[in-house]
Amino acid sequence: MAGLPSSKEDPSILVACGDFHTVALTASGRLMSWGHGPALGHNTEVSVDTNAKRIAEDGNAYTRQQFYEFFGGFTEWNKAPLHGDPAVVAPKLISALFDVPITAVACGAEFTVVAAKNGDCYSWGKAVQGELGHGNFEEVVDEPRKVQLLASRFVSITGVAVGGNHTIVVDSVGDVWAWGLGDSGQLGLGDLENRCEPVQVPELRRVDVADAKCGWWHSMVISRTGGVYTWGSGVGGRLGHGDTEHRVVPTQVWPEPLGGPTEHQ
Repeated sequence: MAGLPSSKEDPSILVACGDFHTVALTASGRLMSWGHGPALGHNTEVSVDTNAKRIAEDGNAYTRQQFYEFFGGFTEWNKAPLHGDPAVVAPKLISALFDVPITAVACGAEFTVVAAKNGDCYSWGKAVQGELGHGNFEEVVDEPRKVQLLASRFVSITGVAVGGNHTIVVDSVGDVWAWGLGDSGQLGLGDLENRCEPVQVPELRRVDVADAKCGWWHSMVISRTGGVYTWGSGVGGRLGHGDTEHRVVPTQVWPEPLGGPTEHQ
């Protein structure tokens, strides 16, 4: 692992995992990744041929049609690693971000999203529902790419969270932006539509959000005054509202303390 920072000189302070990849953030803001696929960010050529084979749990490689015939649908195909793509079996520095200190990282099914110290947001990997935020619902990006819509609006990102195929980010003034898969309302935008670029979550404009987290089909935030809001799939009671209903907009789990929230600029 030549070229990697020493664990004593630059220890890892945060790790995140996707379906086939792992990313570690060091104290100096550098990123290392290992595993499989474009979510590693190492600018390796990845096959996007829909006739390419993927590796099933039985260890054999099948085409998309074979997955449908043998396993009853395309869900497992989307989760399976591509046959023939190289694996990275030890931590490797993401060189494209060597001079860009990173402060936050999150991993989805086959993608990675980070926030830089300067407020820029980068994403890369495989998008199937717009989860990268670059304006395309389906694409493969094999190295870090700045989310231009946020940069063009001078939005400074401080926190990132992702579900299986959706992304939630928090900016420096406590506003929240969402994109990707929305079929359970997990984007919080009042509908079940997917988005391929960041959209500000209007219901949270009066909430000074400190942090966000995501499950596969639901999302939550906590405000700086202690209020908790959840939305998305309510299956199993995961939203905490006393029922199993879906919510398509952020809904308080418990009230804000007295005096909060207040509208911010």
